[in-house]
Amino acid sequence: CRSCWSRARRLSPADPARRAYPRTPLRAICDLGVAGELYQGVIRDVSAGGVYVEVETPDPLGCTVELWLPGSTLWLRGRAVRDGDGCGFGVRIVAAPEDFFVLRCLLGR
Repeated sequence: CRSCWSRARRLSPADPARRAYPRTPLRAICDLGVAGELYQGVIRDVSAGGVYVEVETPDPLGCTVELWLPGSTLWLRGRAVRDGDGCGFGVRIVAAPEDFFVLRCLLGR
C-alpha cells in the first residue's frame, strides 16, 4: 500500500556487532515488488535472516517486499527493515521456498 511510504522513517545502519547472522557479499540482479510497484535492483549481501538490496525506490520501511531472481525459481518475501541512506534497504525474510532454508542452514543458522 502507498501508505507504507508515508510511514517510512530513517534508521541508522545496524552495528555489525549486533547482527543476528553474518553477511555474505553477493552481487545478483533481482526483481522486486514493493507496494504494488515493480523495480529492478541488485542484492549486495545475504545472511541467514535477510538480504540487502540496492534499488532506487522511496524508503519502504515496514512494507512487505517480494523479491525474485530472474531466470530462477528462487523467490523471497520479507519486510523492509533498514534504510540504506537512499541507496537501498535491508529485507528480513519471512517466507521463502525450501531451498532458501537449506541455504540458511549452510550459512550457519
